[in-house]
Amino acid sequence: MNNGRGWRGRNVDFLAKLPWLRAVTLLAVIEDDSAVFELRNLIELHLSTYSKARADFETLPLLEHLAFIWRKSTIGLQSLTRLRSLSLVKYGRLDLEELPGARICVNCGSRTSGRLRACARFKL
Repeated sequence: MNNGRGWRGRNVDFLAKLPWLRAVTLLAVIEDDSAVFELRNLIELHLSTYSKARADFETLPLLEHLAFIWRKSTIGLQSLTRLRSLSLVKYGRLDLEELPGARICVNCGSRTSGRLRACARFKL
């Protein structure tokens, strides 16, 4: 669902009724995207909603690919043991201490600094 492609919805509560979903892309300004975190079968998630709702990744045990705008209410990144790729926007921390001990590719970047891509094994 993408505002730039014509989706004008503001409520995504209906997603909780679709537990079979394996991938979700949500590029829209949405105040509460918490229904996404009820989709326990997700393998891929691209979440750019600017929501301030809690992002609880402990509820997504199968997640392998994540693109996400960081928010202060994020919990459970360390529980994503299957994570293979990660793109974080506005992470704002000096280290990646919250990442699991799995091998992942991390894309970091901003409009001014360009992109940095690194593949490494992170250990807590």
